[in-house]
Amino acid sequence: MSAVRGDYLSKHRLAAVAAELSGRDLEILHTLSNVRLASASQLERLHFVELARSGRARQRRAVLARLVGLGLLVRSERRVGGVRAGSSGFVYWLSSGGWRLMEPNDPRRRRRGEVGLAFRAHALDVTELLVRASEAEVAGRLQLRAFAAEPQAWQCFGAGRILKPDAYVQIERAGATDHWFVEVDRDTESRRVLEAKCQAYLDAFHAGLDGMGELFPAVIWQVPDEKRAEVLLSVIEGLPAPSSELFYITLPTRTVDLLVAGVGGVAQP
Repeated sequence: MSAVRGDYLSKHRLAAVAAELSGRDLEILHTLSNVRLASASQLERLHFVELARSGRARQRRAVLARLVGLGLLVRSERRVGGVRAGSSGFVYWLSSGGWRLMEPNDPRRRRRGEVGLAFRAHALDVTELLVRASEAEVAGRLQLRAFAAEPQAWQCFGAGRILKPDAYVQIERAGATDHWFVEVDRDTESRRVLEAKCQAYLDAFHAGLDGMGELFPAVIWQVPDEKRAEVLLSVIEGLPAPSSELFYITLPTRTVDLLVAGVGGVAQP
């Protein structure tokens, strides 16, 4: 599948384009530098909620088309939900110029072409968690202090090892701060891989993480259905302490409820 993108931006052209950007433009670019991929519908729910409902889609189409035209975004022609989804199903990511603008000191993170379906589905699930947490904040259910997708969410521990959660979430609640790592599971990995991932969190827990204070983030496993939840639960039950305190299993529609409920974090040894 082809993708719609702007031309390569020279250094001077990029500076000129940056001067044209609105606050909303920059927020959209920041979101995509964090989560990597987002559908038009997700971007609308994040960045156009203050507009009247009747005008949101039209304004969203205009803004995203403008950012594509400026060469900062790439739009996939493969839509989430197929042709029936209309423009809301298009998927967007930063162009090479967009990355240079948002992450000038990280030249490695440049995505130019279409991405695979599995990667796209997983990335959009992570983005959906950000969207739902942001909507819960607007509704007054929680205070979202930080949301970092991979690789920003990754943490070093031990002798050069890297813990690679799909997301890190920080929630402020009644004067306390909850820390969460999130694994967005799509039932594509074997039981052995699940065991290895859980063990990595246990190893990091015992090694300790810098910058987290006295709490090690609790780990949310977001799974697609009850059958997968049962598999993961059996894995966790076979692991040593503090697995029962460290790992939480939830369905996509209940993840934000868990963030609202709190208890994110286990005292580091």
